[in-house]
Amino acid sequence: MNPTEPHPFVSRPSLAYITRLRFPLALAVVFIHAMGAAPRWQHASELSLLDACKWLFSQTLTGVAVPTFFFLSGYLFFLGMSEARVTWTFFLAKWKRRLLTLLLPYLMWNVLAFLWRWGESGWGAFAARWEREGGFDIFWSCHAIGRDHSNAFGLPLGHLTAPLDVPLWFLRDLMLTILLAPVLYALLRHRGMGLMVLGLAACCYVLGIWPHPAGLSLTAPFLFSVGATFSLHRHDPVQSLRPFRFPVWGLSAVLLLFPLLLRGTAAEGLLPYSAPLATLVSLPAVLLLAGEFDHRDVSLSSRTRWLAQSSFLIYAAHTVGLLRQTDLLLRALLPTTQGFFWGLVHYFLLPLLTTLLCLLLFALLSPLHRWSAPFTGIWPKSPATTRQVTCREKKPISIDTEASAQ
Repeated sequence: MNPTEPHPFVSRPSLAYITRLRFPLALAVVFIHAMGAAPRWQHASELSLLDACKWLFSQTLTGVAVPTFFFLSGYLFFLGMSEARVTWTFFLAKWKRRLLTLLLPYLMWNVLAFLWRWGESGWGAFAARWEREGGFDIFWSCHAIGRDHSNAFGLPLGHLTAPLDVPLWFLRDLMLTILLAPVLYALLRHRGMGLMVLGLAACCYVLGIWPHPAGLSLTAPFLFSVGATFSLHRHDPVQSLRPFRFPVWGLSAVLLLFPLLLRGTAAEGLLPYSAPLATLVSLPAVLLLAGEFDHRDVSLSSRTRWLAQSSFLIYAAHTVGLLRQTDLLLRALLPTTQGFFWGLVHYFLLPLLTTLLCLLLFALLSPLHRWSAPFTGIWPKSPATTRQVTCREKKPISIDTEASAQ
């Protein structure tokens, strides 16, 4: 039997919900970066209605996007592999494939971001910045994400970092996590030990007990491991969680509103823990919501598949000039007077038009196939990376496990 042949359990549930999720999650990331310089407020009364809308759509509702990508990456990494087949050959094949699907796009997009910044600011200004910020840190940590803060025990924590193409911190952390996959497999393969490891990691995640070494987040190894656990123990997340979907959706809605409700109240001290708790509940809520389409016999359209294929380019390209140039265009076209209505129009048009530009770019590049693959993430498929699963409308659907993991 082929060592990459899917386990029989893969043929029962539909994995079409993963394809459906890819474009909405990429769009959510564009919304996150379209927030702009919204003020950090101390009390709810200091937050304008426009900024409240920005926080709701760019921080609260969309914050689960990247964690979901990490979860799906872990789930797909081990998908269909029985315990007897997870050998060093398996890991070496996975690592080799990801030199193309992860590392090469990571390098190419950061180089492209460098060339864009060079052309935008001129060589003199950019050379000074290059020297000041550490040269080849463009591939690791030339941007700081968030602020230094303390955890639940008052211990200081450093900030997270990102490469020059900011969203690609996801690929950086994912690649490092994949290198640790044999260790994670050894810890997670036994159900009892795996639950203990995940429980400890969940406590560290919620309480902030993680020093952010080299600017790295705990999100990647933790949620990758949660997804991997579902695969290793042959559980489909949507089928397993579906009986609890209504409580999960309700609790998710409450936790997502916490940041807006707790500001300026006696419970404001709970704010640092509300975001990770909301993520832990919202992630299954998102999977269950996407899985409802499968349950209701809604088939995948060619448009849905095409949008899913465009998700990697949208994720990687929107901060390389497109978001900024779209912002400048909207500022020139829309009324300059400050007001809620035009501010809201500008806020929603910015990520939507930027995504439209990314889709146009994808339409131009995708016919180039192998030459455009490092930028589009669309690589030639092989039997080792494509699973045939059965949807409820009785038609086979090809799930590209490499592309879906990005």
